[in-house]
Amino acid sequence: MPIFTRPRESYEYTLRAELDLPEDERTTFLLTDLRERDRVRIMDSFKIEVSESSDSGAVGGSGTRIYMAIKAGLVGWRGARYEDGTDVPFKTESGSKRVSDETLELLSWADKMELAEQILSSAYPSEDETGK
Repeated sequence: MPIFTRPRESYEYTLRAELDLPEDERTTFLLTDLRERDRVRIMDSFKIEVSESSDSGAVGGSGTRIYMAIKAGLVGWRGARYEDGTDVPFKTESGSKRVSDETLELLSWADKMELAEQILSSAYPSEDETGK
């Protein structure tokens, strides 16, 4: 049974809402596995709030986790087009490979959530990868 996960790599992802579209009409997002320091920062962003009036608690900070995951894991796209058919440029921060906030503003919150979910879920080994 292996104890190590696969090496960090990039991969393609299509949003669930676009899976029924013809391939040439889909946006292909280019994602990368999280670096260990990014994974740790994201895990540290969890805020657990415990209520004194009940035994229940809540985990907050999800907006921060989504933002951090996308900044670390979204590295490009292909086939992204505005309604008029022109290409949507993928811009990075000056002097960095990280996606710019200006570019992130072009995505809906629902799409950001789905991309972050994919990036975060790929940060953990699957049962196939761990041999369980």
